[in-house]
Amino acid sequence: MVNWTIEPIRNEDKDEVIRLMIQNWGSEVMVVHGESFHLADQPGFLARDKNRILGLLTYRIDRNSDGEVLSLDSFMENMGVGTALLERFLQQAEDLGLKHVYLTTTNDNIRALQFYQKRGFTLCGFRRNAVLKARQVKPEIPLVAENGIPIEHELELEYVFEANQSKNNQNG
Repeated sequence: MVNWTIEPIRNEDKDEVIRLMIQNWGSEVMVVHGESFHLADQPGFLARDKNRILGLLTYRIDRNSDGEVLSLDSFMENMGVGTALLERFLQQAEDLGLKHVYLTTTNDNIRALQFYQKRGFTLCGFRRNAVLKARQVKPEIPLVAENGIPIEHELELEYVFEANQSKNNQNG
């Protein structure tokens, strides 16, 4: 069994975060909903064991005091790393008094849609051709995903703390 911890990203982790982002996303810049974010400059959490980073999540708190997941990567699939990172961020967001957390994914990312919906997120927005526009800023975004689906649109999902607490109370 792997023994790992979740901890905040520190300044000394930034070079490794940049390397991992370039390796996994083609760049450490994320273009989403018409904005560009340097992910290494954003706060976040790392899952790590003694020797390596197993996953990372970056986020921001926007001007409306909503939390936004900018990136979530698990380098050990199906071991609970992504779930642990997301739960740690949701706990922090709730502790800060945020009522709402959102994120954006692309139309091809079926695994992300499944992952987030199983964890209480609800589809709440669709931005037609947003990825086509994002390629003007970040041309390395692929035209077609590994699953063969053209990457064209952004889908927004939200997590509302009050709504999820009500669901948990009904199920518990």
